Amino acid sequence: MNANLRPDVPLVGPAGAVELLKEHVPQRKVPALLATGLLGTRYRHGAALLVAQDNVERAIGLPEVDMERLHAQMGAVFVTRQTCRTPVTDDPTRQWLGVDVFAPMAEQVAAADRWYSVSEQTRAAMRDRITTDGFVPLVSTVSGLVALCLEIIEVPTNSGQVRLGTRPAGAWAQEVTDRWLPTGPGGNWTWA
Repeated sequence: MNANLRPDVPLVGPAGAVELLKEHVPQRKVPALLATGLLGTRYRHGAALLVAQDNVERAIGLPEVDMERLHAQMGAVFVTRQTCRTPVTDDPTRQWLGVDVFAPMAEQVAAADRWYSVSEQTRAAMRDRITTDGFVPLVSTVSGLVALCLEIIEVPTNSGQVRLGTRPAGAWAQEVTDRWLPTGPGGNWTWA
């Protein structure tokens, strides 16, 4: 997970990253963003988690998703609000949830495609869209920074927590990768 410290690379921890990211990320969410790997290799120094300052500055300069353009091309997008990798013990289908960009892709997908409380009306609308368009775009974010894109190709009919059938995202994902997609506060998913 973490690399050895490199004295030739200026590093920042949570306090420095909070200051740099204050226009993009609420202070309380910065440690989770650092832990995801979205800001590059994570370095451990004692209890502190550090990342290269250049990577944080690069993230600050990333553009926001052009939602008007995305909607014109794709329609509404199912956006999941994630946090950093968190172990789970009550789910035999995955070992953790959240985001860890250094994990194998199959583990990242398993962490992102389940379990969401989606109303019957929304599930029906998603199934209709899959029938019409072939898929519903899914974008996972951490503190507004896009972490993973998938395509929802199956939505169960059962009520309660659902696991979405997904596949890797197509070319449309280039419109949102390495961008900010702020959705504001809310539950673990929203339409954008």
